[in-house]
Amino acid sequence: MNRLNLSKWLKAIILGTACCGAIIYFYIFPCYGQSVALDNPELSFYYWPWLCFIWITAIPCYAVLYFSWCISSEIGKDNSFSERNALLLKRISRLA
Repeated sequence: MNRLNLSKWLKAIILGTACCGAIIYFYIFPCYGQSVALDNPELSFYYWPWLCFIWITAIPCYAVLYFSWCISSEIGKDNSFSERNALLLKRISRLA
């Protein structure tokens, strides 16, 4: 597999992960939260604070996906082992 194919595959995987994350964060979590709030009316006032907290946790996840996209672009440009990629990997490790 050459570098251009690898770069395209990595970008496709990153886009797929972003779409799955969007479905989980913006459809499944709100639906599940509403069902919990309807089943337990005494917990209904927790719905929005927890949903906002969960959405805030999406920020580092999507930042990692952005940095991964930048790394895969650099791989496509044949800069696999560059200082920029090392810096991006360091940022990803800090977010993890």
